Amino acid sequence: MEEIKKDLTTVTEGIVAHGCNCSGGFGSGIAAAVKNKWPVVAIRFRENGTGEKLLGTIDAVELAQDLIVVNCYTQEFYGPGDKRYADPWSIEACLYQLLDLAVEKNMDLYIAKIGCGLGGLSWEHEVKEIYEAVLEEYNVNVYVCDI
Repeated sequence: MEEIKKDLTTVTEGIVAHGCNCSGGFGSGIAAAVKNKWPVVAIRFRENGTGEKLLGTIDAVELAQDLIVVNCYTQEFYGPGDKRYADPWSIEACLYQLLDLAVEKNMDLYIAKIGCGLGGLSWEHEVKEIYEAVLEEYNVNVYVCDI
């Protein structure tokens, strides 16, 4: 795992993954940037509906043979303030699915610090250790993008 300064929406080859909620909001944070760059990803998000059943699942949208953008359902709700919305278990569940997809497609993974912005979790004290633990089981190039 390598932390890099890169905007996820500038990736042109590989798997791009970001976190989203299960309540229908797709208009702020990285989701807003994804929607602006790849509108079809937001359309798929809307088509999937809402609800707790989505928590811990992913939806991979293949935009080209060498580019897949993935919505990771890692928080049930969203909202303002310092509240914790992201769910660590869901982040872990999504990571396993993402890495399985990366192995299957033989692609690099570019991923946000899921749950650490609007989701309210700490990268250094919560989420980074989840990434590191899951990645021990895989041989995949993973780039954690912070922009």
